[in-house]
Amino acid sequence: MLIQSVNRYYYKCMDCLSAFAVAEQARKMQCACGGSKVEYMGRVQGDKLKRTEERCACDARCTNAQGPVCDCQCGGLNHGTGRTVSVAITSGIPTAMVDAEAIERGQAWRKQLQATEYALCVRYGDSYVAFKARQFVSNKTVWFELRNTERLMSKARQSKTWKTRTEILSKLAA
Repeated sequence: MLIQSVNRYYYKCMDCLSAFAVAEQARKMQCACGGSKVEYMGRVQGDKLKRTEERCACDARCTNAQGPVCDCQCGGLNHGTGRTVSVAITSGIPTAMVDAEAIERGQAWRKQLQATEYALCVRYGDSYVAFKARQFVSNKTVWFELRNTERLMSKARQSKTWKTRTEILSKLAA
């Protein structure tokens, strides 16, 4: 049986948690739900999802070198050449079109985040505003509470399931 080579790249919106596949890899992607962050999951290769990253063989220390010593992985191939890599820039950011339910989930998530931040602002007042602005908070106990709250908010944003997100935000808002 002959297996065809398929170019399919998977992404996941971090707001509505919708996963989608596209035929061409994009450097930047956005979701129709209005989500601010779309995570690249990888590409299909056989029966696995493979993630590849482009990395420069060497950096400006090598390509702009003034002396003969090359310690990088190019083995002297690019040493002192001043070479740059040309990058193709396309206009616009590809937008993944998701269903109406995903758009509603994304909007509900952002609304719940705003409500939680408002509840925290009401609870801690000026200390919360100062903490968010990375300014000094004089009450040490409040500072530790705010630090733990910020860690939980970060955990909620990074969570991959609705249940975990809503549980964390409910605890914070209470």
